[in-house]
Amino acid sequence: MGGADRACGRRERRRAAGVDHQIDSGLGQRLTDLEAEIVPAILDLVASRRVPIRTWGTLANAVAERVRIQRESRTSQGLPAKAAAPTLEAEMVDMAPHGRWAEETIRKMVARHRANPSDWIEAVFGPPPGQPSCKVPSRLLIGEAA
Repeated sequence: MGGADRACGRRERRRAAGVDHQIDSGLGQRLTDLEAEIVPAILDLVASRRVPIRTWGTLANAVAERVRIQRESRTSQGLPAKAAAPTLEAEMVDMAPHGRWAEETIRKMVARHRANPSDWIEAVFGPPPGQPSCKVPSRLLIGEAA
């Protein structure tokens, strides 16, 4: 029996025992770490090194050390240890000419405006909610009103 056949047999036994589901759910919980911490650390390491890293083990150790230092830095500042996941492209709103903003940020700005009407950045968001030519999409205004 070849190595691939043995691995396939083990995979079938794990699937029958429900182990794959546990592995998949654990992986899903760690995806935030990949997007928010690991990929940026790899990009930073690759860009900042004079001599390229030639082995996966060295790269993995350097990334683990970088992530550990970043987490310690965040906790020392009173922030959560893990970085927040980046905003998905589908959740971004174009506020031309001021770039793309996360829907969550715009919702917070609308909520701040509702609490204090003078707290509105008209240069970025246009006229306040409810005024003609407001740049904030109506779906975000309706969500806040509900």
